[in-house]
Amino acid sequence: MAEEKSGQPQKFSWNNVPGEDNENLKNFLREEFGIDWTEDAKITKSDDCRIIHIFTDDHSAEIIMGDKEKKAILKIRDGETHNLKVKEEDGKLNIYFSSICKKLLELKDLNGIIMGYLKRRYKDKPIKLIIIAILITIVALPLL
Repeated sequence: MAEEKSGQPQKFSWNNVPGEDNENLKNFLREEFGIDWTEDAKITKSDDCRIIHIFTDDHSAEIIMGDKEKKAILKIRDGETHNLKVKEEDGKLNIYFSSICKKLLELKDLNGIIMGYLKRRYKDKPIKLIIIAILITIVALPLL
């Protein structure tokens, strides 16, 4: 897989989907977002080439290209959305997912677990709960 100059791996080329980058797109969705149903998914692109549809009989997702081709949005059937980075390189639109965004998603999951615990432990102390959650988030961020 090609690498962007920053060293971030290129995930897939918009221009090559559907087509030669279908497997890169499927792997991208599995590895970055935990979408495990992509193996047998079909991939199509809208007539205006602005939306990539990824679907099976039971699941679907779409990637919508932004107006200025600087970002795209991944929408998953359950309502989850993610911003994707778009870079024009060698005449192709290459799609990336920032490792910083991935770490923030991990932190969000960790924060949810911590908040659940703190709500049970400190249910009658909301101000302490907020302070503790903020402190834990600040301490945990460098660990990710």
